[in-house]
Amino acid sequence: MSARPATKRGSIRGVLIAAFVLAVTGARADDRDDCQILSFAPLLLTIPACDRLIASGSLSEVDLFAMLTARAEAWRFALTYRAGVEIDRRDLLISRLADLDRALGLARRLRLKDKGGDPLRFALSGRGHAEAALGYDARALGDYSEAIALSDTPALLDLYGRSLAYERLGQLGQAIADMSAILRIHEHDSNFANHLVRRAELQEAAGDRAAARTDYRRALRENPDHSVAGKALKRLTPAD
Repeated sequence: MSARPATKRGSIRGVLIAAFVLAVTGARADDRDDCQILSFAPLLLTIPACDRLIASGSLSEVDLFAMLTARAEAWRFALTYRAGVEIDRRDLLISRLADLDRALGLARRLRLKDKGGDPLRFALSGRGHAEAALGYDARALGDYSEAIALSDTPALLDLYGRSLAYERLGQLGQAIADMSAILRIHEHDSNFANHLVRRAELQEAAGDRAAARTDYRRALRENPDHSVAGKALKRLTPAD
């Protein structure tokens, strides 16, 4: 008989604590968990939970970093899954960039870095993607380069993103070098043929038709049905 009153007292105590936390900080008891859940309706669930926690002023700097990066990821998902809420893509990117700016500042000050370069690398990479999507390619190059330098095996998306930024800035040699790194480090990636085709296109744009033909042929060996490689090779191969 004694177990039931104890359970009830525990439940009442939990409710009172949750009410106190909400009154003092504006955050709800389950906000911490909800903030870090990436759902397909982030504008209706994840972001409000993060908003309350971040605005509460009750978080440690380490926890604030976690909530800022969680909200930044929710903004990223919201670019695709908007749950019927119409928000301008640029506004979403700017919100993501602002959160990652703050998170990166915390990561640097707290030296939040482990052997693999995370979470500093995570913040750098995310900010680089946001900057590139907003057209800030020169800034994105700096973040991508720092993120890449933090790992012995750079992330494919960081190398690919930097390659795209280099290309848009007209630096084809560096763009090709990053694609070469992808092909060397991530040779077992399922998109290997597509990476070969991208390097071939860059080589063709740089005027190296022979190197482009070599990569197009190699892409066709990897994927005989690759239509882009097939058409490009026909275009670049002199008629007999």
